[in-house]
Amino acid sequence: MFRSAAALALLLVAAPAWAADVDLDGYDEIVDCDDNDPNINPGAPEICGDAVDNDCDGVGGLAHDDDGDGVSNGDELNAGMNGCGVDSDGDGILDGIEWSFAMDTDGDGLIDALDPDDDGDGILSFEEGQVDTDGDGIPNYLDDDDDDDTVRTRDEFGGDTDGDLIPNHLDIDDDGDSILTRDEDVNGNGDPTDDDNDGDGAPNYLDPDDDNDSIPTIDEDPNGNGNPMDDDTDGDGHPNYLDDDDDNDGIPTINEDPNGDGNPLNDDTDGDGIPDYLDPSACGVEVCNGMDDDCDGLVDDADPSLDLATASNWQADADGDGFGNPAGSVRACLQPPGMVADGTDCDDSDPTVNPAAPELCDGLDNNCNGQIDEIPPTTWYYDGDGDDYGDPTTGLDSCPAPVGYVADNTDCDDSNAQIHPAAIELCNGIDDDCDALADDDDPDALDTTWYLDSDGDDYGDPSSSVSACAPPPGYIADPDDCDDNDDTVNPAALEVCDGRDNDCDGIVDGSCDSAGDTGDTGDDPAEGCSGDGGCAAAGAGGTYTGLLVPLLLLAGVFRRRR
Repeated sequence: MFRSAAALALLLVAAPAWAADVDLDGYDEIVDCDDNDPNINPGAPEICGDAVDNDCDGVGGLAHDDDGDGVSNGDELNAGMNGCGVDSDGDGILDGIEWSFAMDTDGDGLIDALDPDDDGDGILSFEEGQVDTDGDGIPNYLDDDDDDDTVRTRDEFGGDTDGDLIPNHLDIDDDGDSILTRDEDVNGNGDPTDDDNDGDGAPNYLDPDDDNDSIPTIDEDPNGNGNPMDDDTDGDGHPNYLDDDDDNDGIPTINEDPNGDGNPLNDDTDGDGIPDYLDPSACGVEVCNGMDDDCDGLVDDADPSLDLATASNWQADADGDGFGNPAGSVRACLQPPGMVADGTDCDDSDPTVNPAAPELCDGLDNNCNGQIDEIPPTTWYYDGDGDDYGDPTTGLDSCPAPVGYVADNTDCDDSNAQIHPAAIELCNGIDDDCDALADDDDPDALDTTWYLDSDGDDYGDPSSSVSACAPPPGYIADPDDCDDNDDTVNPAALEVCDGRDNDCDGIVDGSCDSAGDTGDTGDDPAEGCSGDGGCAAAGAGGTYTGLLVPLLLLAGVFRRRR
């Protein structure tokens, strides 16, 4: 193509020099600080927080601080922080400040810069801020005991026990009793939350009356130095604010309140200027408390000088129904026998009459509400025959029952006292028990048992019977026939020597002595045997009368026809 080598050489010398652009981003490798990444070049925007010099201006990388929060890009990248923001966790504390302290104050696995509650006390860091309430050099957002009262902030947060507008977690005297919270650790284990001297469920540091003696702890300071901890009137080793008997006189402080206003501070019975609860020699007025208040050796009801204003009202309960007679009251500390506190019985002679009793239609005020028979009326029925069953056609609404009326309405004949639902059904053609059935139609009828007389001899078969008011055809009342197929066999027949029990007495024929010398053996007195031999065979040595059998048979027929 070229005419000579000289011309080609001249052309090459005159051509410009070209540099490579490997990532094809329009910037050659000379000006491109990373020619393998098309997103990195002098014309690319700088991306905050990625620790890369995106625009090739020489500023960036892991050591640089893109957002200017005092934490390098590399540290923020490694910690998962926001490289383009100065407060990664939004708690109001700059990343640089949180980064300069312990990385994870509460040890919850989340570094402070990403933890909205750095000290894990239940209060967000932005709410606590960088204030240092207790002056211990640790700002509240990093301090798990903001007021340094030995009770963790998370255990105090959310309350203001003494109402002083300082929340407990910032208040060094949570209950306002003048004893610091940290000093209300009576058992000395460093934890005031488990000290509850009076057992009322409120730990001392939250209890304005630690011994529950009705005197606020702040007032149990007789020496007036503002510190109840050094006041021990009875010298028993228990300061007054933890002692339920401050003067050790055997009377609990709470009961040394003769005027009954609930405040032992203003009771000074002997006028010596020392309130009774601090004065072991003070004797007061006897009141209902189980103690000898006036030092006379008598207690409560046994003391005639008892202040009855402190006693209870008791009413006599003569009928024992738990409700007393309002007119029979006495005052006493303890319940006297036969008396109750309730005095609302309107009839103390009747245990069925009292405020808890149901109202009845009986002309009485059963429930003591001042009204008689105020319940809806009852329907009553006239009982003309006096059998306690009423005529259903005679209903009358009334309260109480009119004379001669009953509550029942099931009598079917109110003119006959023998006829009513509880009567026995008789065979008399009448419906005695009011079930609309009479005699044989009523399965409850008191009927007769009849027996089949198949052979017509007026004696029935005991194995074949029916129950009915009247005998059905062929039935009779006698059940004594032992062979109801033979009219010659029945209890009235004569026993003959024929191998059968003719008279149904359970004995067949009998046996005449066949030896011919003793006569009848007497097995059946009714049998036709007589003289020696009886029913024995002829020629056995006895006398045989040939006409005896025919005569006996004839006698049986005659009796049957009679």
